[in-house]
Amino acid sequence: MSIKRGDTMIEVMFAIAVFALVSVLSLIVMNSGVSTAEATLELSMARNEIDAQAEGIRYIHNSFLSEREFPTANQTYLNLWRNLKSYINAYDSNAVQELSVRTCEQRYTSPSNTESIFHRKAFVVNTRNIDPNNPSNTLIGADQSRFKMTSLYPRIIFGGSNDSDTSLTETYTNFKTAEGIWVIPIESQSRATSYSSALSDQPEFFDFHIYTCWYAPGRDLPTTIGTIIRLYNPEMLEVTR
Repeated sequence: MSIKRGDTMIEVMFAIAVFALVSVLSLIVMNSGVSTAEATLELSMARNEIDAQAEGIRYIHNSFLSEREFPTANQTYLNLWRNLKSYINAYDSNAVQELSVRTCEQRYTSPSNTESIFHRKAFVVNTRNIDPNNPSNTLIGADQSRFKMTSLYPRIIFGGSNDSDTSLTETYTNFKTAEGIWVIPIESQSRATSYSSALSDQPEFFDFHIYTCWYAPGRDLPTTIGTIIRLYNPEMLEVTR
Protein backbone atom coordinates (compact mmCIF):
# COMPACT_ATOMS: atom_id res chain seq x y z
CA MET A 1 0.00 0.00 0.00
CA SER A 2 1.42 3.39 -1.06
CA ILE A 3 1.67 6.27 1.39
CA LYS A 4 0.57 9.71 0.08
CA ARG A 5 2.90 12.46 1.24
CA GLY A 6 1.42 15.93 2.08
CA ASP A 7 3.06 19.34 1.76
CA THR A 8 5.63 20.26 4.30
CA MET A 9 5.27 23.30 6.55
CA ILE A 10 7.92 25.15 4.52
CA GLU A 11 6.04 24.56 1.27
CA VAL A 12 2.77 25.78 2.81
CA MET A 13 4.45 28.92 4.16
CA PHE A 14 6.09 29.57 0.79
CA ALA A 15 2.74 29.26 -1.01
CA ILE A 16 1.10 31.66 1.45
CA ALA A 17 3.95 34.13 1.01
CA VAL A 18 3.64 34.03 -2.77
CA PHE A 19 -0.15 34.50 -2.56
CA ALA A 20 0.25 37.45 -0.17
CA LEU A 21 2.86 39.06 -2.42
CA VAL A 22 0.66 38.74 -5.50
CA SER A 23 -2.35 40.11 -3.57
CA VAL A 24 -0.40 43.13 -2.29
CA LEU A 25 1.00 43.91 -5.74
CA SER A 26 -2.47 43.62 -7.25
CA LEU A 27 -3.88 46.06 -4.69
CA ILE A 28 -1.04 48.51 -5.32
CA VAL A 29 -1.67 48.42 -9.06
CA MET A 30 -5.41 48.83 -8.56
CA ASN A 31 -4.98 51.76 -6.16
CA SER A 32 -2.52 53.40 -8.54
CA GLY A 33 -4.98 53.03 -11.39
CA VAL A 34 -7.85 54.48 -9.36
CA SER A 35 -5.68 57.40 -8.19
CA THR A 36 -4.57 58.13 -11.76
CA ALA A 37 -8.15 58.02 -13.03
CA GLU A 38 -9.33 60.32 -10.24
CA ALA A 39 -6.45 62.74 -10.79
CA THR A 40 -7.25 62.86 -14.53
CA LEU A 41 -10.90 63.58 -13.77
CA GLU A 42 -9.93 66.35 -11.35
CA LEU A 43 -7.66 67.92 -13.99
CA SER A 44 -10.55 67.91 -16.47
CA MET A 45 -12.88 69.50 -13.93
CA ALA A 46 -10.26 72.16 -13.08
CA ARG A 47 -9.76 72.98 -16.77
CA ASN A 48 -13.52 73.35 -17.18
CA GLU A 49 -13.61 75.87 -14.31
CA ILE A 50 -10.65 77.78 -15.78
CA ASP A 51 -12.27 77.89 -19.24
CA ALA A 52 -15.54 79.12 -17.72
CA GLN A 53 -13.73 81.99 -15.97
CA ALA A 54 -11.83 82.90 -19.13
CA GLU A 55 -14.98 82.95 -21.23
CA GLY A 56 -16.82 85.02 -18.63
CA ILE A 57 -14.08 87.67 -18.59
CA ARG A 58 -13.91 87.77 -22.40
CA TYR A 59 -17.69 88.07 -22.57
CA ILE A 60 -17.71 91.14 -20.32
CA HIS A 61 -14.87 92.73 -22.30
CA ASN A 62 -16.42 92.01 -25.71
CA SER A 63 -19.88 93.14 -24.60
CA PHE A 64 -18.44 96.47 -23.42
CA LEU A 65 -16.53 96.90 -26.70
CA SER A 66 -19.67 96.23 -28.74
CA GLU A 67 -21.41 99.13 -26.99
CA ARG A 68 -18.60 101.69 -27.29
CA GLU A 69 -20.39 103.56 -30.07
CA PHE A 70 -23.63 103.83 -28.09
CA PRO A 71 -24.51 106.82 -25.92
CA THR A 72 -23.27 106.38 -22.38
CA ALA A 73 -26.83 105.96 -21.11
CA ASN A 74 -27.26 102.92 -23.39
CA GLN A 75 -24.01 101.19 -22.49
CA THR A 76 -25.36 98.45 -20.25
CA TYR A 77 -21.95 96.83 -19.69
CA LEU A 78 -20.11 100.04 -18.83
CA ASN A 79 -20.48 99.69 -15.05
CA LEU A 80 -19.62 96.02 -15.18
CA TRP A 81 -16.42 96.74 -17.12
CA ARG A 82 -15.47 99.52 -14.70
CA ASN A 83 -16.06 97.13 -11.81
CA LEU A 84 -13.83 94.56 -13.49
CA LYS A 85 -11.08 97.16 -13.94
CA SER A 86 -11.18 97.94 -10.21
CA TYR A 87 -9.60 94.52 -9.54
CA ILE A 88 -6.62 95.14 -11.80
CA ASN A 89 -3.29 95.35 -9.99
CA ALA A 90 -0.67 97.88 -10.99
CA TYR A 91 2.41 96.39 -12.61
CA ASP A 92 5.52 96.04 -10.50
CA SER A 93 8.65 93.93 -10.83
CA ASN A 94 7.51 91.40 -8.21
CA ALA A 95 3.85 91.16 -9.21
CA VAL A 96 4.12 88.28 -11.67
CA GLN A 97 6.73 86.41 -9.64
CA GLU A 98 4.51 86.47 -6.55
CA LEU A 99 1.73 84.76 -8.50
CA SER A 100 3.69 81.50 -8.76
CA VAL A 101 2.19 78.81 -6.56
CA ARG A 102 4.38 76.69 -4.28
CA THR A 103 1.77 75.54 -1.79
CA CYS A 104 -1.99 76.01 -1.68
CA GLU A 105 -1.85 77.19 1.92
CA GLN A 106 0.28 80.24 1.11
CA ARG A 107 -2.53 81.64 -1.07
CA TYR A 108 -5.04 81.72 1.79
CA THR A 109 -2.94 83.45 4.45
CA SER A 110 -3.47 86.90 5.94
CA PRO A 111 -4.20 89.76 3.51
CA SER A 112 -1.02 91.41 4.76
CA ASN A 113 0.99 88.63 3.07
CA THR A 114 1.89 89.72 -0.47
CA GLU A 115 1.50 86.12 -1.69
CA SER A 116 -2.10 85.99 -0.47
CA ILE A 117 -4.94 86.14 -2.97
CA PHE A 118 -6.62 88.61 -0.63
CA HIS A 119 -3.66 90.99 -0.91
CA ARG A 120 -3.68 90.89 -4.72
CA LYS A 121 -7.41 91.62 -5.08
CA ALA A 122 -8.33 88.25 -6.51
CA PHE A 123 -11.85 87.60 -7.77
CA VAL A 124 -13.99 85.14 -9.72
CA VAL A 125 -16.83 85.62 -12.17
CA ASN A 126 -20.26 84.29 -11.34
CA THR A 127 -20.58 82.61 -14.72
CA ARG A 128 -24.13 81.47 -13.99
CA ASN A 129 -25.42 85.00 -13.52
CA ILE A 130 -23.54 87.64 -15.52
CA ASP A 131 -25.78 90.61 -14.86
CA PRO A 132 -24.55 94.02 -16.12
CA ASN A 133 -27.03 95.71 -13.79
CA ASN A 134 -25.65 93.97 -10.73
CA PRO A 135 -21.81 94.01 -10.87
CA SER A 136 -21.38 93.04 -7.21
CA ASN A 137 -23.13 89.70 -7.80
CA THR A 138 -21.30 89.10 -11.08
CA LEU A 139 -17.74 89.80 -9.96
CA ILE A 140 -17.00 88.30 -6.56
CA GLY A 141 -14.00 89.75 -4.75
CA ALA A 142 -11.87 87.44 -2.63
CA ASP A 143 -12.63 87.37 1.07
CA GLN A 144 -11.63 84.88 3.74
CA SER A 145 -15.16 83.65 4.34
CA ARG A 146 -15.97 82.64 0.74
CA PHE A 147 -12.58 81.88 -0.86
CA LYS A 148 -11.18 78.66 0.57
CA MET A 149 -8.88 75.74 -0.08
CA THR A 150 -10.65 72.80 -1.65
CA SER A 151 -10.96 69.28 -0.27
CA LEU A 152 -11.78 67.85 -3.71
CA TYR A 153 -10.93 69.75 -6.90
CA PRO A 154 -11.04 73.44 -7.88
CA ARG A 155 -14.66 74.47 -8.14
CA ILE A 156 -17.15 77.26 -7.62
CA ILE A 157 -20.12 76.26 -5.54
CA PHE A 158 -23.50 77.79 -6.28
CA GLY A 159 -26.68 77.83 -4.29
CA GLY A 160 -30.30 78.54 -5.01
CA SER A 161 -32.75 81.03 -3.64
CA ASN A 162 -33.91 78.22 -1.36
CA ASP A 163 -31.26 75.54 -0.85
CA SER A 164 -33.77 73.22 0.82
CA ASP A 165 -35.84 73.18 -2.37
CA THR A 166 -34.91 70.02 -4.28
CA SER A 167 -37.48 70.43 -7.03
CA LEU A 168 -36.46 70.59 -10.65
CA THR A 169 -37.71 74.18 -10.84
CA GLU A 170 -35.00 75.51 -8.53
CA THR A 171 -32.08 77.25 -10.25
CA TYR A 172 -28.66 77.48 -8.65
CA THR A 173 -27.15 80.80 -9.70
CA ASN A 174 -26.17 82.36 -6.37
CA PHE A 175 -22.44 82.35 -5.65
CA LYS A 176 -21.50 80.64 -2.37
CA THR A 177 -17.79 79.74 -2.32
CA ALA A 178 -14.76 79.56 -4.60
CA GLU A 179 -12.58 76.61 -3.66
CA GLY A 180 -9.06 76.38 -5.03
CA ILE A 181 -9.58 78.82 -7.92
CA TRP A 182 -9.01 82.57 -8.33
CA VAL A 183 -8.27 85.28 -10.90
CA ILE A 184 -5.65 88.03 -10.48
CA PRO A 185 -5.39 90.69 -13.22
CA ILE A 186 -2.24 92.77 -13.73
CA GLU A 187 -1.85 95.71 -16.09
CA SER A 188 0.91 95.74 -18.68
CA GLN A 189 4.30 97.29 -18.15
CA SER A 190 4.20 98.99 -21.57
CA ARG A 191 2.55 102.40 -21.56
CA ALA A 192 0.86 104.70 -24.04
CA THR A 193 3.38 107.52 -23.66
CA SER A 194 3.25 108.46 -27.34
CA TYR A 195 -0.46 109.35 -27.39
CA SER A 196 -2.44 112.33 -26.18
CA SER A 197 -2.09 113.62 -22.65
CA ALA A 198 -5.54 112.24 -21.82
CA LEU A 199 -4.25 108.72 -22.45
CA SER A 200 -0.71 109.28 -21.23
CA ASP A 201 0.67 106.42 -19.17
CA GLN A 202 -2.33 104.18 -19.90
CA PRO A 203 -1.54 100.43 -19.91
CA GLU A 204 -1.79 98.87 -23.35
CA PHE A 205 -3.36 95.64 -22.09
CA PHE A 206 -4.37 93.65 -19.01
CA ASP A 207 -3.29 90.10 -18.22
CA PHE A 208 -5.80 88.01 -16.27
CA HIS A 209 -4.03 85.19 -14.45
CA ILE A 210 -6.45 82.34 -13.71
CA TYR A 211 -5.02 79.81 -11.26
CA THR A 212 -6.08 76.65 -9.49
CA CYS A 213 -4.41 74.78 -6.64
CA TRP A 214 -5.40 71.55 -4.92
CA TYR A 215 -3.99 68.29 -3.57
CA ALA A 216 -4.69 65.33 -5.81
CA PRO A 217 -5.37 61.94 -4.17
CA GLY A 218 -2.26 60.32 -2.74
CA ARG A 219 -0.03 63.34 -3.37
CA ASP A 220 1.67 65.63 -0.89
CA LEU A 221 2.70 68.24 -3.45
CA PRO A 222 0.04 70.60 -4.82
CA THR A 223 -1.40 70.19 -8.29
CA THR A 224 -1.58 73.52 -10.08
CA ILE A 225 -2.78 74.50 -13.52
CA GLY A 226 -3.72 77.88 -14.90
CA THR A 227 -3.83 80.14 -17.88
CA ILE A 228 -3.42 83.81 -18.79
CA ILE A 229 -5.77 85.74 -21.05
CA ARG A 230 -4.80 89.12 -22.42
CA LEU A 231 -7.38 91.83 -22.97
CA TYR A 232 -6.35 95.04 -24.70
CA ASN A 233 -7.25 98.32 -23.09
CA PRO A 234 -10.43 99.62 -24.80
CA GLU A 235 -9.18 103.21 -24.53
CA MET A 236 -6.08 102.21 -26.47
CA LEU A 237 -8.13 100.35 -29.09
CA GLU A 238 -10.10 103.51 -29.73
CA VAL A 239 -7.11 105.81 -30.17
CA THR A 240 -5.23 103.42 -32.48
CA ARG A 241 -8.08 102.86 -34.95
